[in-house]
Amino acid sequence: MRTLLVALAILGSAAAFAARADEPRTYDERALPRTEEGLSALDAKQLSIVRRATNQCDATETIIVRTSVRQRPCIISRVDHAIETSGDPALQAYHAALPFNARYDRYRSSYYYQQILIRVRK
Repeated sequence: MRTLLVALAILGSAAAFAARADEPRTYDERALPRTEEGLSALDAKQLSIVRRATNQCDATETIIVRTSVRQRPCIISRVDHAIETSGDPALQAYHAALPFNARYDRYRSSYYYQQILIRVRK
């Protein structure tokens, strides 16, 4: 019974953290580069951080079945911390401009940075 209560508490805190990370983020669009090369470089930099965080979490967590990122607060917290401490306003704005489903996805396509490029060129 005690183990069940501990497991429920952990799941509840993970769900609360994932819900907080899903909130819309504000960002300064002026910090984003207006060129395809600039946004592509930011995309590569952000993806590198996501892949590193995912690999670190895979190595330290004891999850047998892979779950979605929404259920993996380890990845979300590591990526957010790395972005916040980067000191790069363009990277922070790019990270915030990405939709949640793509923000922490190490397999996302270039579609997302292309959509942001269309937005900033208007």
